[in-house]
Amino acid sequence: MPGKPTHISFSLQFYDMFIDCLKDIIELAKSEILNDGSRAIAPVLT
Repeated sequence: MPGKPTHISFSLQFYDMFIDCLKDIIELAKSEILNDGSRAIAPVLT
């Protein structure tokens, strides 16, 4: 777009991608923690 510095929009695009990746990583970590936790807790509960 004319009149706008392109590096700013590129940075925003990169930032959005970074946030999406971060969310995926957090979701993965959460499910991993839940799986490990349930494996650790299950013997105690039964």
